[in-house]
Amino acid sequence: MSTNDKAISTLELIKQRVAEKSQPGNRNDEHHLSLVVEGGGMRGCISAGMLSAITTLEMLHVFDEVVGASAGALALPSFLTGKSVINAPLYATDIANNKFINLLRVLSGNIMNLDYLINDIMVVDRQMDIPAVLNSKIKLSILTTCLKTGNGIVQTNFENKSHLINAMKATATIPGINGNYISLHGKNFIDGCYAEFAPIQTAYCLGATHVLALLNLPEGEFHNTPVSLEARLIQSALDSLDTPVKDTYKSLHKRDNQKLEEIRNLNIPHLAICAVPKDVPHIKVLCKDENMLWVGLEAGFKSMCSLLGKPEQPLPKLWTDLRKN
Repeated sequence: MSTNDKAISTLELIKQRVAEKSQPGNRNDEHHLSLVVEGGGMRGCISAGMLSAITTLEMLHVFDEVVGASAGALALPSFLTGKSVINAPLYATDIANNKFINLLRVLSGNIMNLDYLINDIMVVDRQMDIPAVLNSKIKLSILTTCLKTGNGIVQTNFENKSHLINAMKATATIPGINGNYISLHGKNFIDGCYAEFAPIQTAYCLGATHVLALLNLPEGEFHNTPVSLEARLIQSALDSLDTPVKDTYKSLHKRDNQKLEEIRNLNIPHLAICAVPKDVPHIKVLCKDENMLWVGLEAGFKSMCSLLGKPEQPLPKLWTDLRKN
């Protein structure tokens, strides 16, 4: 098969680039391979495990662009700097606690403390390498939702640390849960999942010819209807902000489930999907069960290794050591 044959599948393209050791910006093919990571709150531990597998298998270099929404976007700076294995366990070790998730903060609208996660844990404790992210040859694209229009807007070409951090906060800001909105360049933005929970179509619109999509729900599982308290908090906040999202929020999970079913039923060579088996627990968005988060993390790692043809790859020693402690 010719290297420029557009019928080449995503997995074949990955294998080819690994063999050729080609680098972003210096390819032997004409394709644009995007990695797409969906959101899902604490369920992001699953895609964090998948990203860690790609890092462990030394396949980061095969991608031309990474696209994420919400929790999916928050994992990408670590991925781009080769620190996924080190940082992925933070779901179980750093944020499965009341500092990050606390229902007693319901009246302040800060049930999930994004400042704690991003500023304290990711930037300070985990020492995010901001210059490396800004200078990465792999393009970082973060999906946000415009508060005024309800449309998805991609944040990219980050100018500095502040621009990057605010984009990360914007893509994960859920009105009524962890703030109202984040302002960027004179416009206000909220969680990217309101536009597209798994930004596959966004990746194609950005120029992808091939996509590897990381999904956090187990095979056959679907998005749950929001619990009554969560629904009331978010709907009330959206109503007060007078955003078009207020009119679509009630049916959001139905829309997402229809899209998820469509994605799963697609059979096209330029889209590959990584998902965990149906026997993996359905991890809730606000999960604080450390053991369940570890299960999700490890299941994501194993699923990606299997998809990439390395099913016997052992879990990172760092993870097994952390679980013993």
